[in-house]
Parts: sequence; C-alpha cells; structure tokens
Amino acid sequence: MAFSTSRLILREYCALSVVTSDNAMAHTILAVVGPERYQALLRAAGCVRADLPSGFLDADMPRLKEALTTVEDQLALLDYPWRVEALAPLREWMANNLRNTRLSAHVDIPWHFAHKTGSFLGVVNDAGVFYRDDVALSVVALCSAEPDSMLTSIAMAELGRHLVALMDSAFPPGTPSRGRRSRSDPEILTSDVNHRT
Repeated sequence: MAFSTSRLILREYCALSVVTSDNAMAHTILAVVGPERYQALLRAAGCVRADLPSGFLDADMPRLKEALTTVEDQLALLDYPWRVEALAPLREWMANNLRNTRLSAHVDIPWHFAHKTGSFLGVVNDAGVFYRDDVALSVVALCSAEPDSMLTSIAMAELGRHLVALMDSAFPPGTPSRGRRSRSDPEILTSDVNHRT
C-alpha cells in the first residue's frame, strides 16, 4: 500500500493501526469515527457484549478496567472480514501485523496468522485466524491481571504451536479439505481459548 505524501487518509491510518497494533493510532481513529459509530460497527459484526467506555491512551487506563470483551465477541470480529468482501484489506492488514511474539511466535510457513494483539498493564491478548491453503482455525486468548507479560506471551506461543500441530495432524498439508466456512457451520474446527498463565 502506498501512503500519500502530505497526510494520511483514514484508511491508511487504520492500516497502520492494525499492522503496528498501536494504541495511540486506535485512539485517534476512535475520536474521528466517534463512539456511537464504533458501537454500531461492533453490533454489525455480531458483537453482543463488547464495550469500550474510553480511549486507548495511558490516561484512559482507569476507565479501561471497565472495558469488556468476550471470546464469543472476538470470534465474531475475526469472522467479519471474511464474511464482508469490502473488508478484504483488513484481512491483509491483520496478516501483516508486526507483533508476532504471542500465538504465532513458533508458527512457520505454510501457516499464516491474521491477528490483532491487545496490551495494557496486566492485559495480554491475541486474537486471530491461523490459515493454510483452505484450512483455518480461529483462536482467541484473553489474559488479564498478568504479572509478567513476557511469560504470558511465551505461553501463548506454545499454545499456538500446539494448535497448529493439531491442525496439521487433522488436515495434513496437501490433502483436500472442505474450505473455510462460516462460524455458524457446525463442522468448522474452531478453538475458543480463554487462557490464563
């Protein structure tokens, strides 16, 4: 993606925010879009309980304790870019996320991981879709009150490695599979992980 030379348009700012997982950029986008539109977008994606009572800056920390998300809402958000073709660029941005020290740290090609991390004091999150050929696995790891974010990240990396090994054994590379389906399809292999170290 080529960036304009004089200023960033909102789409470019969104791309940078997702790729770098930058809280200050996300805060600026929230200010531009507005909380009402943000909440409407969450509902359109299928989120039922997700709520963000403040922004993403350090000064917002006290109110961020009131922020809420669930594994179910995160899975709905992960599925949304694959259901809505207009959001195809978001899939690419997530796949190019620079923060690969958690779930995908020990995972190599041919696997890819389209994801978004979340970090604050004591909060270590990663949610994404592992995919290879036409096989995919959605994973959500939400951790709070973590005294050591590095140890939590290491545990997430091990979890990701184990999940991909399980997928390789269930769907060996080079064998035909049935493709990626909607989360509502009962045959999809989806892992809901709420992990705490």
